[in-house]
This record gives sequence, structure tokens and C-alpha cells, in this order.
Amino acid sequence: MGNMTTMQKVYFITAWCIVGGITIAFITEAVAFGAFLKYAPLFATSQAFDIIYQGITAVFCLFYLSGWFTNSLVLFIMAWVVAGLCLLSMILMMSANMHPALSTGTFFLHVCFGAFCTLLLLRCSGKFQ
Repeated sequence: MGNMTTMQKVYFITAWCIVGGITIAFITEAVAFGAFLKYAPLFATSQAFDIIYQGITAVFCLFYLSGWFTNSLVLFIMAWVVAGLCLLSMILMMSANMHPALSTGTFFLHVCFGAFCTLLLLRCSGKFQ
């Protein structure tokens, strides 16, 4: 961490803060959905996958920006992991049959944000420059 600029240090520290926040979010959502799980397991699982793919994107991009993590192959693989988790989350959420408007919003949210997260990690990997 000695050769990092101030901004790179901010990225690095923020990435670790996000790791902690995502972990807390995952645990608290699991507890909250514990009683709810028997009624909406698809919704609860979708929420878990949302937390995971958003956390992966944020943490790996911040580690990349900090200069601490530059393994392009891992970033490339994580881009496709994120795409898969996002797609699976979308399918599970839409299968939960909550409401037609929610299903439509879920579709567009996951397609747009999932594409953004995937493309961001692909850019960081340097595989498509």
C-alpha cells in the first residue's frame, strides 16, 4: 500500500468497507427472509443473488482502480459470473409472480444494471480494448 496514490488508497479502503457492508446486508437479509422464506423463496434467493453480483462488481472494480488487483483473467471470469448471477436473479424474481409491473421493472432493472456491471468488469479486465 506504500506506492499507492491517495485516491488509490481511498479506493482500496472503500472496497474493504463495501466487503463488510455487503456481508452485513447478506446476513441481515437472510435473517429477515428466514421467516418469509417459506412464502417467497424465489424472491429471497433473487435478493441474495442481487447482493452478491452487485458486491462482486463494486469490490473488484475498486480493487482494480486501487491498483492492488490487476489479474485480468479473474476480472474477465468475474464479469461472466456477474452476468450469470444477474440473469439468474432476474429469472427467480420474475418467477416469484409478485405483480406484472414488478416483473416488468425487474426485467429492465436486471438487463440494464446487469449489462452495466458485466461491461464494467470486462473493461477492467482489458480483454476487449
